[in-house]
Amino acid sequence: MGLNGIDFCETLQGLSIREREQRILAEVVKGNHWPISWTAVPVQNATHKGTLFVADDVLKIGTDEPVRLNVSARLSQAISDAMGWPLLTTKMADLVYQHATVRIEPQLQPADPTDRKRKGYSPRMNDIGAMIRADDDVESARACRSGLMSCSDKLWVRTNAYSNRPERARNYGFMTESAPYVSASGIRMWQTLGSAHGPESPDNSQDYRPVWWCVEVRPLDPLVETGMVPVDKVLRDPELADLLSSEGVLKFSRIPCAQPYDDTPPLPVEPKPKPTHRLDFDRVLKLTDPWMRGDDVKEWQAFLGVGADGTFGPQTDGATRQWQKNHGLVADGIVGVNTVAEANEVQAVRQDAGRTDDDPIVDDFVQAKNYTKANRPRASVKHIVIHTAEAAEKPTTAEALASWAAGPNAPRASWHFAVDADSVVQSVGTADVAWHAPGANRSGIGIEHAGYARQTAAEWDDEYSREMLARSARLVASLCADLGIPVQFVAREGLKRGERGITTHNEVSHAFKRSTHTDPGKSFPMERYLDMVREQMKRG
Repeated sequence: MGLNGIDFCETLQGLSIREREQRILAEVVKGNHWPISWTAVPVQNATHKGTLFVADDVLKIGTDEPVRLNVSARLSQAISDAMGWPLLTTKMADLVYQHATVRIEPQLQPADPTDRKRKGYSPRMNDIGAMIRADDDVESARACRSGLMSCSDKLWVRTNAYSNRPERARNYGFMTESAPYVSASGIRMWQTLGSAHGPESPDNSQDYRPVWWCVEVRPLDPLVETGMVPVDKVLRDPELADLLSSEGVLKFSRIPCAQPYDDTPPLPVEPKPKPTHRLDFDRVLKLTDPWMRGDDVKEWQAFLGVGADGTFGPQTDGATRQWQKNHGLVADGIVGVNTVAEANEVQAVRQDAGRTDDDPIVDDFVQAKNYTKANRPRASVKHIVIHTAEAAEKPTTAEALASWAAGPNAPRASWHFAVDADSVVQSVGTADVAWHAPGANRSGIGIEHAGYARQTAAEWDDEYSREMLARSARLVASLCADLGIPVQFVAREGLKRGERGITTHNEVSHAFKRSTHTDPGKSFPMERYLDMVREQMKRG
């Protein structure tokens, strides 16, 4: 099971800053944070341009009910050290704001708020209750919009200002068009570079924004080859530094005063290697060079089920970390001996179960236009949601649905898979969120079926429907095995309790009152369908 962010935060009540931040760091290193969705941000100076990759939101603890973290400078530096994510500069924070598709106002918590929404209330700005209330307010202001979100709070940054008073940490942010101060990039803000705090000063306005460790850099001369350069190297290079810095070359790669706690528990140690077999990697993958490329990377991407372009970029990095976390490994993004060994074990199980490329479950993938990129952990996917597409029973219905979802007239909806009598077409990756059943989108996999909710029991038992349901049952058996979802029907009350299993759009509508759809209809043969899924599970 994943980590529930609200429950975890409430276990931190009453702890010292040091104790709580040690616990937070341990969970982040384990991968128990909301999955990172990397967003490309363009950068340019007089001689070069390129791409910086930043998380589309600040770091949130928990894979279920996640909470945005307040962090001290010490914890911010510790997370960067452990995860390999470099700290932002003031210009990098400005770039995030400039290119954000979701901008919200700073969400301030008063010193003594009267809205005591949660147990454990305390008026202190650095209290866990204030952190949870601030997260609630950010979610309300975000209003379910997706995309790169602006730096509405403050960040601990690297800066040359540490030459003066290095015992003080520097924070920066509270960006909004109504603010009186202006940054070097022309961004209006309330918090210009400040030095009022020491290394152990968290409050609900101090966040952590992950940044991927390399920047794509290419000279403006189009004949010169593009390269990947570590962020730290860019900031030390006189020719490149102003891509990411308003201060020229950065003398400081860290926050000087943010030294580790002397009694911080050791980070998790990788398990002992297992004997390798099955996969024939030419070499063990290690991220020692920026954006490794090659056939072995492509083989690893194919194993993960991500785009196999042969380049180990931020999406592959995120998928690797999530896979490692799901399999009890250190989520460091390095495909080393232990990770390859575990992958070999998984591959052996797949091959022994008879899953081959010559007999695919999914016939095609056509990316839908409207969905939420999420990189969900497996543990957060709890439900398979059965739909009818309200479309004719034809051999091309799955393809037609996928084409519609991807085209210029795509609906404000999407689904993971569409099934007809002779094909399965995927439209959204299972790690991403499709817009198919409000209330269960975050936790569900949506499967559309050719046909109508008004169909009778006899119509669900004709030749076309039997073929389609057999194909669907094979797909769902594979999903249940991969995601650990039990083959059981979950009705509306069970959905509200968070039970895992197979359900329908109708049950989701009644459970969460956010839609009125009743598909797949009262005559859908759910018991027969579940038996078909169980039979497929036995066959592997």
